[in-house]
Amino acid sequence: QEKRKPSIALVTKGSFFLQKVLSSYESDFSILSYDSYEREEREFDIVVFDGYSPKKDLPPGGYLFIHSIPSISGMQIQGEIQANDGPVLNITDQNEFHPGMRFVDMRKLSVSKAMKILWPIDTIPILEAQNNILIGSFAKERQDYIIIGFDLLQSDWPLKLSFPLFMANTLEWLVQKQSLNNIRTGDSISLKMPKSSKEIQIADPMGKKISILVSDKESPVFSQTNYAGFYDIQSQENAVQTLAVNFFSQQESNITPKNNIFFGEKNASTRDLETTTSEIWRILAYIAFFILLAEWYLYHRRSFSFQGFFKKAEL
Repeated sequence: QEKRKPSIALVTKGSFFLQKVLSSYESDFSILSYDSYEREEREFDIVVFDGYSPKKDLPPGGYLFIHSIPSISGMQIQGEIQANDGPVLNITDQNEFHPGMRFVDMRKLSVSKAMKILWPIDTIPILEAQNNILIGSFAKERQDYIIIGFDLLQSDWPLKLSFPLFMANTLEWLVQKQSLNNIRTGDSISLKMPKSSKEIQIADPMGKKISILVSDKESPVFSQTNYAGFYDIQSQENAVQTLAVNFFSQQESNITPKNNIFFGEKNASTRDLETTTSEIWRILAYIAFFILLAEWYLYHRRSFSFQGFFKKAEL
């Protein structure tokens, strides 16, 4: 069976660097203007917004915002981050454990200014400067976001090797997140199919085949996710698309530390905790020192007692 290529859309006024990087990724790639995206009926696996915040509601998918933010409650732009000393911001930390940072080093990145953003509480910092997050990621329901809070042209990032590496890692991670998106048994699935499709064939894990007629007005919805396993979805125009349905709970799997813990109606706020690393060699060194000190004392105490005995014998 032919593997379906992920659909990626770049929404931009025109960016040479982004077009070059994104077009090199194996995908069904589209470039849209701001107005074209608002009129677009297709749903994409990944959408990259270059300096634009969409007005319409975003469907489930992966989203990369560059010098812009999505319309999400609790997230807003609070001004600009200016450099303290010199013409560029001081990069203070990078998250080397994030999938987007694989083989990427941005400690020498030069950024003249960036947006000061109020981030969601569950944001994972990727790059920080002057105690502010420049690049961060978070998830909302079945939407995965990575936000780059500065204009690429206000930095030297497109000229560095870390730029195509980060973009490739980010696209790969978002594609995997979409393919592994948590769909539980009993959930209804909105299927991404071309409007030209008239009928969809779905094979459930038990081998039963189900046919769904496609309307021209709305996306088809499949609700017969009664069994855990893989569902093969195919139309005449598209290659086979496989979706995994499981029993997992996204809420129970979320182990991100919370600022507030509720027991019934009572809020038990967590205290500020500091992570420390205990070095066991110090304890062993202290123990060895006191053992040597005790041996020294006992040895010299014994030698002093013998010297006193011999002096009395001579007298």
